[in-house]
Amino acid sequence: MIGAAAYFVRMDTKLEMGRRLNRTRKQRGMTLREVCERVPHLTESKLGNYERGYRMPDLDMLKALAVALGTHAAYLATFDDDPIDPRERAVLGCFRQADQRGKDAIMRTAELESRYGTTSAEDDCEPAKTAMN
Repeated sequence: MIGAAAYFVRMDTKLEMGRRLNRTRKQRGMTLREVCERVPHLTESKLGNYERGYRMPDLDMLKALAVALGTHAAYLATFDDDPIDPRERAVLGCFRQADQRGKDAIMRTAELESRYGTTSAEDDCEPAKTAMN
């Protein structure tokens, strides 16, 4: 009976991974063909099978799909429920490449900009407060 339970968990994972692939591709305004052009050895048929939850990509394919779709593999694989926006990824990359002065400036800017549209101090950018103290 344990094997049957594991099978259903795997099926749910395959289906959810497929939904995430499909949703992310459509949010980016990409066709199956456009994704396949960015990922070596990927066919429209194979990508369609992934999106419908019939098959699961291997890890190398999953990483390539994440890059092509501008997200991260952990989100597509259902390990993480927070898809990262390509702009967030760019800011993170800039932060990682900056020296300490640059990192401090990025954190101050993020903290100040996060206040726009908020109504209370609770809505402030928490990571910036932690890093600056």
